[in-house]
Amino acid sequence: MHPDHELTAAERRLRDAYLGGRPVDFRTGDARDEIACGDGWGQERSVRADVVSALLLGDGPGPLARVPALRVAGVRVTGALDLGGADVRHGIWFEQPVRLSGATTRTVDFTGSRLPGLDLALARADGRVALGRAVVDGTLNLQNAHIAGELILNDATVTAPSPADARSWAVFAGGLVMEGGLFCTRAVLDGGVRMLGAQLTGGLHMRQARLRNAEGAALLADHVVASSVWLSGGFSAEGTVSLRGAQITDQLTLDDATLQAPVRALDCARMQAGALVFTPAAPPAGEVDLRDAKTAALHDRTDRWPPTVHLQGFTYGSLHESDGVTAASFASRLAWLGRDPGYAAQPYEQLALWYRQIGHDDEARRVLLTKQRHRRKTWHRPPGCGATS
Repeated sequence: MHPDHELTAAERRLRDAYLGGRPVDFRTGDARDEIACGDGWGQERSVRADVVSALLLGDGPGPLARVPALRVAGVRVTGALDLGGADVRHGIWFEQPVRLSGATTRTVDFTGSRLPGLDLALARADGRVALGRAVVDGTLNLQNAHIAGELILNDATVTAPSPADARSWAVFAGGLVMEGGLFCTRAVLDGGVRMLGAQLTGGLHMRQARLRNAEGAALLADHVVASSVWLSGGFSAEGTVSLRGAQITDQLTLDDATLQAPVRALDCARMQAGALVFTPAAPPAGEVDLRDAKTAALHDRTDRWPPTVHLQGFTYGSLHESDGVTAASFASRLAWLGRDPGYAAQPYEQLALWYRQIGHDDEARRVLLTKQRHRRKTWHRPPGCGATS
């Protein structure tokens, strides 16, 4: 810790508040308090990162507060901050990335702050991690982190270091273990989210979120284990949404979502879900892959599927359409099967099974007849074979 005469007035004020367990507020009550104005905050609202870390790591004078915590608003932290065990609240402007990799901490709260990156790889938080309204101009690294509470990214903006590079991620969270929910309502994640094999006990909630990684995966969540996944309420993705091999206990919801990608907009191959709700705002711009996926219930609108849907091996316990099981919906359901670019018997047999289960044997027979017609179209006759006069 710097001796007293080497500390600025702002740093002494912060030190005294920390040692007494009191919050300290550097805000002035005018427009300059906005976090976007942080680069204009002068020495009166700036503290050095090594002063902050010295306090938090117990290298300061006098007795520590009963509960070591830094509660500060409206300050700019200069230099690189590398710390653990901090509870940081309100708007702070960080000049360099904050590193908490491998740390064990309780609550980490950067609500309303601005950071050029946050590294929580291998960290353990026994409380929540809050980044609501934060601006992160770099990667949010959560690889193999363990968070006992919630992860809050509501209204946050996270921009990958190179958002145009498909290998650069806004959120890098492979192996993340969440005991609480992961909330990204209205978040803007520019550069995509990678969370291969994450365990999301409290679910993934991305209502009205906007994900952009047009040339790669907007959401790469293969083999995720989650209670529920909500990509709804105006959710949009520029780039593939991939949930290959995911295990979702309750439901995957794509209600009022917008999906677009150069080739495959939604990849749910081998996914297992309690329910799949597919009622996007418009048909996705790109293919949908449901091969070998399994769901107890499919809730959809047949007019919201894209031209290409891969259905081979897709099984469902029940179908629920917005217009009910009518003659019109039967025709549209057959057309849905026709969106598969190849021929396979299983999608027809699965649909026929459903109609038999609800007592519509006539429709079941018609589905199987359509299967036979489609199969015959795939036959190739040798040259010279055909009808003779």
